[in-house]
Amino acid sequence: MNQHQIMIRFPSNPRFMQVVRGVISHMTGLAGFSEKETRLVTLAVDEACTNIMRHTYKNEPCQPIEAWCTIDKEYLLFQLLDYGEAIDPSRIRHRELDEVRPGGLGTFFMKNIMDTVEYRQRPEGGNEIRMIKKLPSQKSDSGADPPGPG
Repeated sequence: MNQHQIMIRFPSNPRFMQVVRGVISHMTGLAGFSEKETRLVTLAVDEACTNIMRHTYKNEPCQPIEAWCTIDKEYLLFQLLDYGEAIDPSRIRHRELDEVRPGGLGTFFMKNIMDTVEYRQRPEGGNEIRMIKKLPSQKSDSGADPPGPG
């Protein structure tokens, strides 16, 4: 399979998440994932976008988010870029699972659904979330380091 990549830029408004979920779902399906895996990957990326909206942009609805999706021969890569205040990646964690209350489990879902989740501060400002899911035909560890956007 040749590499395929798409990028969408959308405002940090939850109204646009249906469009984003559609793109994620379509690209995940194109990559060969089952319907169940497609729903799970879509959930993980949706949670990451929601975290950007809530925590980085503090619910300001007009801030930019870029979502890159790359299908390669070994993996599916999602990169979410924001232009907000830099977040310390060491402070990102989910709440305790035995703590019963709504919210706080987005990062738990992301890390349990995806094979790799990484948070980075971008040198030019803002943050990047990289989420990698090995293709169904590539479930063994390949050691490949996916490229960045572009």
